[in-house]
Amino acid sequence: MKTIHVAQLGTPGRQWKAWEDALSEAEFDVRSVDPLAMERLTGCTRPGDTVLFDGLLPNLSRHIRHTCARCPEVNIIVATEVDSFAIRYEVMHLNGAIYVSGPTSPDRFVERVRSMIQRECFSDAV
Repeated sequence: MKTIHVAQLGTPGRQWKAWEDALSEAEFDVRSVDPLAMERLTGCTRPGDTVLFDGLLPNLSRHIRHTCARCPEVNIIVATEVDSFAIRYEVMHLNGAIYVSGPTSPDRFVERVRSMIQRECFSDAV
């Protein structure tokens, strides 16, 4: 079972909760992580795990740098809710390549994440 660590401050909004539920239903182990305590991920991740960051997280680039330094084996997704009907996301591959989506529906986002993770790597996103 693949693990998705969700880093978001506060209580997830309705849309975020729906995405987490959909990924859980797709048999992924979805875990919430306090972005202010990302060091707790060290030793808890396995190659191929994914960290999903809220794109509105303060000091996001710092959190990503620290996560990459502590857990270089993880894939990183940054998702930003455009409105209740659309989301933009970026994927940082283990090889350093970055993929940026245009606005997409929440359902398509969940399907895309599921597809990328099930393939063990994010090579289909580029």
